[in-house]
Amino acid sequence: MRNLRLLSVAATVLLAAPAAFTQSLDSAGPPITDFFFHENEDGSIFAADSNGTYYFATIQDYIQSPFFQEHGMHCGSDRLPQFESLGTTSDCSSSNTNPASEYNPGGGQSYNINVVFHILRRNNGLGEVSDALIASQINVLNADFAGSGISFTLAGTTRSNRNSWYNDSGNYYGSLSWDVTKYLNIYTNQAGGNLGYAYVPSGGGVVGSSFDRVVLYWQAVGTNAPIGPPYNQGRTATHEVGHYLGLYHTFQGGCATASAPGCYTSGDLICETNSESSSFFGCGNRTTCGSSDPTDNYMDYTDDLCMNNFTSEQVNRMRCTLDNFRVDLDGGPLPLPGPASSPSPSNGSSSASVNTNLSWSAGSNATSHDVYFGTSSSPASQGNQAGTSFDPGTLATSTTYFWRIDEVNSTGTTTGTLWSFTTESGGGGSPPGQATSPNPRDGRRRVKTNKDISWAAGTGATSHDVHFGTSDPPPFIRNQSATVYDTGLMLSGTVYYWRIDEVNSSGTTTGVVWSFTTR
Repeated sequence: MRNLRLLSVAATVLLAAPAAFTQSLDSAGPPITDFFFHENEDGSIFAADSNGTYYFATIQDYIQSPFFQEHGMHCGSDRLPQFESLGTTSDCSSSNTNPASEYNPGGGQSYNINVVFHILRRNNGLGEVSDALIASQINVLNADFAGSGISFTLAGTTRSNRNSWYNDSGNYYGSLSWDVTKYLNIYTNQAGGNLGYAYVPSGGGVVGSSFDRVVLYWQAVGTNAPIGPPYNQGRTATHEVGHYLGLYHTFQGGCATASAPGCYTSGDLICETNSESSSFFGCGNRTTCGSSDPTDNYMDYTDDLCMNNFTSEQVNRMRCTLDNFRVDLDGGPLPLPGPASSPSPSNGSSSASVNTNLSWSAGSNATSHDVYFGTSSSPASQGNQAGTSFDPGTLATSTTYFWRIDEVNSTGTTTGTLWSFTTESGGGGSPPGQATSPNPRDGRRRVKTNKDISWAAGTGATSHDVHFGTSDPPPFIRNQSATVYDTGLMLSGTVYYWRIDEVNSSGTTTGVVWSFTTR
């Protein structure tokens, strides 16, 4: 546990019953009450349970603490009120799954879910989630649900400033929700101290009620989200939307019946996910119930970068939920994707490093990307991929390369713009000099959380390897031609380390590790 401080019993008494966390859920039952969570404006956090009150200097300290893990704060869905099963089928009820072939995505109906993001901020604006992060979150959902026949389109965004709503309190959903039978309403705020939560619809009283929603912690939205590793790749939304479409945690029920047909009526109601005694944090493999745990499944608590699948039975259960419980949610075919943009190296650039990687911003509604690359103006196909970067290997010097990204989804393909760049010249030169003049200067304190970093290029450098993060040595981020790097929204009161390695055709010169501390 990092930077965790146990406060006095007196402080515990003062914080035990905060009015800010008295949640109204219409007829949905009582709020989540087994703990207390409060995020201060400086990014520090107070949390309390029956054992005491705790202080965390940053959100990173909180999400890496035993308090976060022991209270299951990755997801609050288990603490929401449950309802008796109603609906037209037992194929995907709250007590049974029938993975019938009629729900298979192959050759079946495709569903497009219209999504509305509601950004709930404090009165002073704290809690803002940018349009770029929202767009990246839609891209993550489409990538993670690829192959399921389920896609997502951003239908709208609302923004509200109210302290109680930011604290996940009050009937904000009754005031803000778009038609809950036709739209997936996602709200961002403190999420009650969880990374997120959602209602499982396979029961009465959920679908059609204003509280039917997904709630996400505002700093965990999108790719490279401000919360930082290990929950910064948008997988909290993937997990919670899984609940919204009828899935339970892989560790539901612990070591429940592991063989068919019992595994369709116990545990997470899925036989393809082996029983698991408890939630899994981090990355890796383990065995807790006599078979390999499904630690890479989106419905476990694994780190974002280490979860990567829904099983085919989980997909069928979600499609059954759409057929029988969320029958009006399908918004029609997914629109054609928008074009890819923001190429790196930039179009027409010269002196690009022979070690450069290609990257771009995904077009709206794109679920994958057809990559074309080569020395011809009709570049050859390099295949289809989910990610928005491509490593072409070591390139030739003084050569012009052409590339194009075609954006793909279930509706069709949008042909991209043809881009080009020219690599640096060869020759037996010298490696570049070190980068200098760091901004912020080394050791500076009280740096703004939205501050870009910049530097003076070393002599002879043609590109720059950026290393940046909260650990020393800082991790590699990317190679770029510019001498400015956008850090995104950083955490308050946090030490950041960075290093610039200068690159040219003769080699790479390792830079000095610099640091600064945010306000």
